[in-house]
Amino acid sequence: MKNKIKRFAKGDFHIPQPEIIFPETHITMRVGEGEKYEGSFSLQNEGEGTIRGLVYPSSYRVQCAEQGFDGNPVNIYYTYDGRGLVPGHVEHGKFTIVCNGGEFEVNFTAIIEKPSVETSCGRVQNIRDFKRLAMENFIEAHRLFRSRDFYDVIKYEEPRIKALYD
Repeated sequence: MKNKIKRFAKGDFHIPQPEIIFPETHITMRVGEGEKYEGSFSLQNEGEGTIRGLVYPSSYRVQCAEQGFDGNPVNIYYTYDGRGLVPGHVEHGKFTIVCNGGEFEVNFTAIIEKPSVETSCGRVQNIRDFKRLAMENFIEAHRLFRSRDFYDVIKYEEPRIKALYD
């Protein structure tokens, strides 16, 4: 601090600004219906020195773990809350980063997907996927059919199929 005061007293007000690099400039989030998505992105200084600043998300559904940051490189952790949104909903937004290197934006797209179940034959999101699973692995299909997760899979099928399952 003493050196800074001496430098300012001599009239040297030059403060080196960091050159910020973003490995990722657009984030795509695939969020299951009624779920929360956790992710992160990073920024770093091409030269030496730390980056200090704040992050502001444009959506109230995005919460950053910490609003302020200080370091090099910097990882920014966030959570997207997809509760209350229906499958097919798409939200576009951005993170605004204000730091000692300038002001930057990182865009994001959040896509709400139908509920699904991971199986040995891939994702089961609808009745067609379930049919494929039953043809390849009947025992696993039977286990899925008897589980509570299966109702989430057929929730968006036509009413006739839901009635048959009930």
